[in-house]
Amino acid sequence: MSEATLSREPRRAASASDPYAVKPAGVPRLTALHRLVGVLLLFVVSWLAFGPALEGELVYDDQYIVAQNPQIAEWSGVWTSFTSSYWEFLDESTRDRVGYYRPLSGVLLTICYQLGGTDPTVYHWLNLLLHVAACVAAWRLGARLFRSQEIGFAAALLFAVHPLHVESVAWISALHDPLYSLFGFIALERFLAWREGGSDGMPWASGVAFLAALLSKDAAIALVPVALALDYGRQRYEPEQRGGAFGALLPFGRAYMPMFCALLVYLTLRVITYGELTAGLGKQTTDFGVSFWRLVTLRGELFGGALALVAWPNEMNLFRPFHPELPDGALTIPLAAMGAWAVLALIAKARHQRPLLAALLLLPAAIAPVLLRVESVGTFPLSDRFLYFFVIGFTLWLVGCAWRWLPRSAAWAVVVGATVGYGVQSFKASSVWLNERVLFEDALVKNPENPNVYWSLGRVELQEYEQSGDTRKLARARSLFERGMDLLERAAKEDFTIFATKDDHLQMNLGLAFAVLQEEQNGEFRDFEVPARIFQEVTVHYPDSERGWIGLGVARMLQQRPEEARAQFEKALEINPRSPEALNNLGKLALRTGDFEEAEQRFREAAKYRTGGLQSWMGLAHALEGQGRRREAFEAAGHAYEANPSASGPCLMLGTLAAAAGDEQAAMRWLKLAIERDPGNAEAHFTLSQVHTRAGRFALAAQELDETLSIQRDHYLALYNLGQLILRSEAEDAETRALHPLIGAYHYRPKGADGAALRLQMLDLSTRHVGLPYRLGVADLERGDLESAEDWARRALASSPDNAAVHQLLALVLIEAGRYADAREHALIAADAHVKDYDAQNAAGTVLLALNEPDAALPYLQRAAVLLPHQPLDEELKERMLEGLRETIAEIENP
Repeated sequence: MSEATLSREPRRAASASDPYAVKPAGVPRLTALHRLVGVLLLFVVSWLAFGPALEGELVYDDQYIVAQNPQIAEWSGVWTSFTSSYWEFLDESTRDRVGYYRPLSGVLLTICYQLGGTDPTVYHWLNLLLHVAACVAAWRLGARLFRSQEIGFAAALLFAVHPLHVESVAWISALHDPLYSLFGFIALERFLAWREGGSDGMPWASGVAFLAALLSKDAAIALVPVALALDYGRQRYEPEQRGGAFGALLPFGRAYMPMFCALLVYLTLRVITYGELTAGLGKQTTDFGVSFWRLVTLRGELFGGALALVAWPNEMNLFRPFHPELPDGALTIPLAAMGAWAVLALIAKARHQRPLLAALLLLPAAIAPVLLRVESVGTFPLSDRFLYFFVIGFTLWLVGCAWRWLPRSAAWAVVVGATVGYGVQSFKASSVWLNERVLFEDALVKNPENPNVYWSLGRVELQEYEQSGDTRKLARARSLFERGMDLLERAAKEDFTIFATKDDHLQMNLGLAFAVLQEEQNGEFRDFEVPARIFQEVTVHYPDSERGWIGLGVARMLQQRPEEARAQFEKALEINPRSPEALNNLGKLALRTGDFEEAEQRFREAAKYRTGGLQSWMGLAHALEGQGRRREAFEAAGHAYEANPSASGPCLMLGTLAAAAGDEQAAMRWLKLAIERDPGNAEAHFTLSQVHTRAGRFALAAQELDETLSIQRDHYLALYNLGQLILRSEAEDAETRALHPLIGAYHYRPKGADGAALRLQMLDLSTRHVGLPYRLGVADLERGDLESAEDWARRALASSPDNAAVHQLLALVLIEAGRYADAREHALIAADAHVKDYDAQNAAGTVLLALNEPDAALPYLQRAAVLLPHQPLDEELKERMLEGLRETIAEIENP
């Protein structure tokens, strides 16, 4: 019998009283070569379609499930996966509301971690290979359903490149979708094979595969209604069952008993894991906060929207929004899609096109868990990954129709054309998953009114700012959080086009607070009370959020209030004893106070709860170095490098330790690698300069110091060392050239012996350089050291008594100290000499006003008001200053 004939269903029996068709021939067998070629072709088209994803980084939930998941860090994770929930390693509140149990997914993650740590390449290849395996299993299922290898392969080919699979193949966190689908397709194919073989005994192979699917992802429960759908829609040929009222139930029981047993084993494991009879099935991840009727229409949106997407996948969107109030016309396409599906199913039923009917019935059955428990699938219920299994129903139906109503060549033309079109679209969509920035920038364009996107992208900007120091990223992070806050405010004012969860509010406030905290670290006043107040509000409204307490602790630590900081971090640990952030910050606090033993303990504990924890291992290395245990510190830094090979920090630490041990070659190698990883790493350049200096390569050392200062202009040691290198060069103009970096070093000098020694050196240099005391006085005035600034100003005045700039400096110092009477003479000399200098005019006016001489102050203040608009200041600040000046002038003129 030819393949073309096999692709047609056998005609039904002639007798209307016989409801069964004659027994068909089995599925045509393929040669080993044909099977190998088919598998290779499925691999190639999958690799071409999703290839860009193989270069992708860890994104979104990958940061937790891979980079921060201690359960997969040891081989014991294989066993732990069966005795704990999928998100067991997170905080208690998350564990309480997420009832995911996916031990086989955890096993594969554990194996990948042992092979490649947190290197995403290993995980991406696993996803791709699982997808190819699922395609092969889908081929077998299609061949069994239509009794045609050709139809099965064509459907698998379309399934392999369908754009709705991008999320499941490109995203490491979605590996359980191809995994459970692989076992699901096997379970269904074995079930149909059992039916085809005469339904003797029980389909235990199907039951075992069903159990494996359940242990891969909870959504595999959909295989029960899918099996029923295929069982109803398949070509039947069994004789009529006899045996009284219960005769028909016995074969049904035999058919589904293995699935029932698998489900019983699965539920038992869940009961043991969650410690409750409900087996964790009642946990709800999302409270949509809408009416019962809106949840009903949501289910219509989901099923109809899924039908429309699978047929025309032109809208790939990770954050496809839910609208609390159904927008006008939103149900038009879903209702049309459901209507078309119902008509096609009725036609297939009326014309006895059983395989086509089975494929159509598979569609609602495949997403039945999502439709029934929509509150348990997250904030974005219509996510592409939920439709992975669903796609096979559409591709089977499409290919089945093509083979039924078109010539074979035309049918293949349709399949090849669709494969190419789908593949191109999947290739483009896969490129979005390269890293979090690309992913969230794309999401922002597609979802301009989704709060989740704003705080997710803001978090990325903050992380990149911390790595690069680029203040533009910090500014954009704050802007994103503020725009997100505006959306939350609109949602609170009953703008039902915006869906905002409690977590959105929490994450947005946290993000804004951390952005403000970073801004203050760079600011002139370093007022950490502002972010502290924001964190305080977070702890009031979200007392069970550890991150609010951690943020408040960081703010207190920066305010030099260590005891209060410790209390906040301890509070965070009460909420989540496994919090690596709280433990890491307690470790940092211990490092600041010189308690290296406590720091070691905290960082070691944090490392247990975060795989590849860069901060934990690096902090541990610093704690061990502080105790003089350099070999152990080197091992800790090595752990950090192995888990984060693309990070610059571990390379810098390894280079620093190697340099301290006198291993110049190793130090050079690690430091150059650190710079290669991050050319903007100022400390790597500085440490490399030290290595060059010890080796006598002073020119190379000076180059590295120049590079350090181009990145971080306030690096005290780089400025100091550069100045000393220039001085030791013994060139004729060495002292003159050394003044610039030494003055910079003096400005940023530390308190204590080092700062005092530098001041003595500058005193010596000032005896040979007339203008130096003035420049040093300016530096001390800027850093608020008024006593030293006055000393330098008076030294400068002694050598240049007629220098108006020196008089102005001394006046500003005395005004800052509140000594207006002493400042009067110097301020007036400077103002009369510099009539076009705003600072001089304003200083003179300020002094005279403070001495209750308003009439004398008036001309100086008037000139200051004229000069102020031309000053290089922020326009808003300038406007406020000008307004204050004008009010003062008006009060003097009109007493």
